[in-house]
Amino acid sequence: MWWLDELYVLPARRSEGIGTALLERTSALARERGCLALELEVDANHGRAARLYERAGFGRLARTRRSRRLEPLTGRPAETAERIAPAVAPQALGMQDLGREGEIYARLDASKRDLVIEVQRVDHESRVHLDVEADDIDAEADRLEKLGARRIGKVKGWWVLEAPTGQRFCVVRAKTELTQAAGANTWDGPGGS
Repeated sequence: MWWLDELYVLPARRSEGIGTALLERTSALARERGCLALELEVDANHGRAARLYERAGFGRLARTRRSRRLEPLTGRPAETAERIAPAVAPQALGMQDLGREGEIYARLDASKRDLVIEVQRVDHESRVHLDVEADDIDAEADRLEKLGARRIGKVKGWWVLEAPTGQRFCVVRAKTELTQAAGANTWDGPGGS
């Protein structure tokens, strides 16, 4: 069984058959790999998407998904959050704790995965947050806007953007030289990597 986690077509490109084509290609890939089913979920308020899936042959399952909202870590006293996050994250992610960076960050060794992971103490609800490093943050923000992201605003020299799916992320200045970084992407046109 394959799980289709996300399917998104930019609003300007809807009603062009792109969603149908993506579903057909996904189904073909699943079949090629021997899967007998392809599952997804759709928000009850998303009628347009539900109709697309019904036309593509997806049926309703006889089950109900339930959700329980948990109190965020920030609901506990600050000293508890400060103690738990840095202590638990390295163990949970299987990474060495590289110590504190300032008062609110704990750095984890993710070099084997070509990542930089920091656990940040926050005053808002907990969430996973991604930073995209770039040597030209304005050009990278422009490139991501063309792909459907929306600029929220500039904060302390970096851009906060929102993906078409609603998750927020930042485009920040690279902490290391990207031309030497393993796995760094280089884009054609203004902005470089």
